[in-house]
Amino acid sequence: MSVLGFVLVFEMVLLVFGSTFLNPVLNRDFPDPTVMQDTSNNFYVYATEAPPVKIQGAKSSDLVTWQYLGEMLPDKPKWAQKSNNWWAPDVQKHNNTYIMYFAATSDTTNAMCIGVAFSANPAGPFNATDSPVFCDKNFIAIDPKSFDDPVTGKIYLYWGSDGAPISVRELASDRTTFAPNSSPIPLLYPQNAPYQHLIEGAWLHQKNGWYYLFHSGENCCGPTASYAVMVARSKSLTGQFVRNPNNVVVLNNRWVAPGHNSIITDSAGQDWIYYHAIDKPQGNYNFRKLLMDKLLYDTQEWPYVTGGTPSTTPQTGPVLA
Repeated sequence: MSVLGFVLVFEMVLLVFGSTFLNPVLNRDFPDPTVMQDTSNNFYVYATEAPPVKIQGAKSSDLVTWQYLGEMLPDKPKWAQKSNNWWAPDVQKHNNTYIMYFAATSDTTNAMCIGVAFSANPAGPFNATDSPVFCDKNFIAIDPKSFDDPVTGKIYLYWGSDGAPISVRELASDRTTFAPNSSPIPLLYPQNAPYQHLIEGAWLHQKNGWYYLFHSGENCCGPTASYAVMVARSKSLTGQFVRNPNNVVVLNNRWVAPGHNSIITDSAGQDWIYYHAIDKPQGNYNFRKLLMDKLLYDTQEWPYVTGGTPSTTPQTGPVLA
């Protein structure tokens, strides 16, 4: 075999089997991750604050090895000059613009608001609009997730926490305001069950004719951290959603309070779930690292990860063309 032939075969093997990874895939405080792909076959992941950085970002070419980029939102928006809370960014691409929704504290009400920022580059900087999309009491207006419905072309924004339901509302075409005559639709309520007394961290994923509403619940961090990834599904992105009684990801002896996930699909059609968790042996319960695992589907088309907990041994990673 020629040298060129050997190289081609080697590249094919890499394509089939992907890279090997071992959790964590980013060994730093990187909570509430949102992962996305740009058009140049690079991937980006964004996360909640790690002071002094407000909104964090990282970049990868293989979804396994991540280069930390630092600050994505260098300038505070006019409505949140005093905010010390910068939570749960969601970034999606529309045409040639990258759109970030995030939560921060309002200067005037001291309640959480969902703001929006724009960039021509997925690596930032993102520039926020002068007004938030909306505010709500306490910390209901957090954990935004935008979704463009490929069926209707409508744009939706999901959010929710603070003992309130996860809700959705249609956005206007400018993506900075709500659609005229629209109103919030409650989708999933907290309930008296493990991890569900408070629910948040919505992520909508479309597959197999279902809209899967991933969410997390209870207490994300601190000495009493108790958190897990759960899922409900519907044939409509505005509900009714039915819960899976089985959790998607819960704790194990190594990783505590796994949650607030996002999902991306590789070139082979395999879904991967990215989420944060606390490294129990490290002992810092306010330090949440970036983890990933393969997302599988059972015979009833419910998503799960192998064993129901974060992987702790080397795994074969995504297949990328």
